[in-house]
Amino acid sequence: MSDKQPHSGHRERLRRRFRETGLAGFNDHEILELLLFYSIPRANTNPAAHSLLEKFGSLEAVFCASEAELTETEGIGAASASLIALVGEIIHMFRAQGGIVPPETADYYAVLDRFFMKAGKGSFTVIFADPLLGIISSRTAETADIISGKLPVRRLISDAIVSDAEAVIIGISHGSEPPVPSEQDFRLVKLITRPLTSIGTVVTDVIINGGGENYSMREHAAFAF
Repeated sequence: MSDKQPHSGHRERLRRRFRETGLAGFNDHEILELLLFYSIPRANTNPAAHSLLEKFGSLEAVFCASEAELTETEGIGAASASLIALVGEIIHMFRAQGGIVPPETADYYAVLDRFFMKAGKGSFTVIFADPLLGIISSRTAETADIISGKLPVRRLISDAIVSDAEAVIIGISHGSEPPVPSEQDFRLVKLITRPLTSIGTVVTDVIINGGGENYSMREHAAFAF
């Protein structure tokens, strides 16, 4: 009889993905699943991960919850609550120290400002940058062109390779509408992020502009960078 746990294959696949690409391309529930492996050694952590997101509404809210609130969630015991609360405190500490937000260079904000001033809804720009977020080059296109395949993602990958970019910042225009991330925005970011990560280029932030306001996906923990 095999001693292998029924969920060991899934666990190893998730761990391997993390080792190879970090959290790029992970869904929120998968991030929680992976974390809960370390407090729930044998059982399937998927239901508990979904319960947390259903109860608190977002990944950020989960990490802001107290241990008492966490233990009220189905599948979350004292050990898991302590682990999640610890990670939440670490995130809070780094934010307070400014260590979790990329350096705000005047260069890339200036490029985005110029782009947003003339961009209509549904357009985006990709800024290719060095490790310190110094601008190397940029490309502007329509979101629909990437999603439909009219502009192949490999074109952006080629730009990253040619420019030897180690970092990318994405700007998305919502025109006069509020800068609230849409399903299409997430789809665009995933399409661009996954192949860039495979060549060692990191997407450091996605800035959405709408109605004259900016929304940082990194700052709001709206995407796994």
